[in-house]
Order: sequence, then structure tokens, then C-alpha cells
Amino acid sequence: MKKRPFLIGLMSVSLFVGAAEIATADISLAVDGVAVTEDFNSFTGTGFSPTPSAGQLDSNTYRVTGLSDGDGSFGGTHDSGDFARGTATGAVSTGGIYSFEVAPGDFAAGVQPTGSDFNSGAVTIRLSNDTGVDLNYLDVQADAFFFNDADRSTRWTFEASLLDFDAFYVPFFSIDSEETADIAPEWQLQSVGGLFELPVSIANGQQVFIRITGEDLAGSGSRDQFALNEFSVTGFNAVPEPGSGMFILAGAVLLGLARRRAC
Repeated sequence: MKKRPFLIGLMSVSLFVGAAEIATADISLAVDGVAVTEDFNSFTGTGFSPTPSAGQLDSNTYRVTGLSDGDGSFGGTHDSGDFARGTATGAVSTGGIYSFEVAPGDFAAGVQPTGSDFNSGAVTIRLSNDTGVDLNYLDVQADAFFFNDADRSTRWTFEASLLDFDAFYVPFFSIDSEETADIAPEWQLQSVGGLFELPVSIANGQQVFIRITGEDLAGSGSRDQFALNEFSVTGFNAVPEPGSGMFILAGAVLLGLARRRAC
């Protein structure tokens, strides 16, 4: 599989962003410099609810769009059909959201794309800054898994929304699954993400949205399974110690704004 970082040159930006209303079930970035991680091990593929039962994900935090059964919504109940395909260990054919066992006893939230499901589609994760300070850097990390049993590749793009609160997204990382199916497919791990400087600060009490989109890239026939695990976000007020690659989004934000205003 191919990893495609979006490396954007740093530009000087001065923009004002007002605080958005925070839902109580947003993933809370509670402490400056301390990571919040979701391992999805308790998810059993039984859907999304604002009052989740055991095995479900909280729909106030997670939203899935692009399924043939319709789009999910923040705060909605989506616990059947494409939204709740249950658990599986590997190859499946029915499109929708699954809990995939990517290793013995290790489960990840995943999707089987088809021609009408998740093509294109997106999982959006809503977070809030509750650190008490402005955040100027985000470190977003995840374990991405592919089960390469089909001869069509998919591109998975990680994006962030800072300016318009779930309306305008800037890509910062993408990975591609392989086009040719493996003879003996098994779950393949690709660690993704990095540290990036924000073009605008996330004020205390403000939301930020991370979105993972999937769409056909090349090839024909069926599509590989994809799963996400160990999703981690860390917010920083000041520049952290060197170590991770820096993804600078300011240029992309300005370019996107200019294009939108020209429409």
C-alpha cells in the first residue's frame, strides 16, 4: 500500500474563528500535550446511538456518510443494515460498517466498500478542546488495516475541519490500498498520521473535526476491507519536542478559501 502525505509550505495566516457549540459526547482533549486514544476493541459492529449500548459507538462522536442505507448524523440512531454489519475476521462481500478482528482478540472499526456503499464515503470524528488553552498543533495517529482480497484499490484520505466547523476540510494525509489482490490475503497494518501545525488556533471550548474518506482509485471488481484502530489525537499549545514529521496546512486553507470565494 502507498502512503501519500500532503506536505504544504508554511504561510503566515491571521484568521479569526469563533467557538462552536460543544456536544457533551465529543472526544475531549482535556489536557495540553496528553493524547486521547480510542482502540475500538469494545465495538462489535452493532451500529451507532446517542445513548450507545454495549458494542455500539456514540453517534454524538462518530458519523458515517455515503452508505446505500443513507447518511448517518451526529446524535442519530443508526443500528441496522449498512450501519451494523456485526463482526468478521476477514473477507466479506456485503457493504457497510463492521467490527473486524485484525488479530486474535484485537478488533478495529472497519468498512467494506462496494459500488453503492462508501464510494465515496466518510467517517467523521468530532472532538473538543477542553484543555483551558488554545491549541496550535495537533498530533493525529492511527493504525490503518487493509485486507487485500480484491483487484480494486481505494484511497483513504485523512482531513481536518477548523474554519467552518464540519463544512470545509483540508487533507493532510492519505494512503492507498494495493490494486492487485494478494494470493493469501491477511490484515496488513499501516501506521498513519503525524504532527501538524494549525493554520488557526483551536480555542478552548471549540470543536475540531477529523474525517477519513474513502473512494475508488484504480482497478476493477470488488474492493478491499479497511479498518481503523488505535486512533489517537494530542493537542499542543506550544510546539512540542521534535520527532514527528510536520504537516503544515496553512497554504491549503488559503488556497481552499480562495477557490470557494471565487465560486
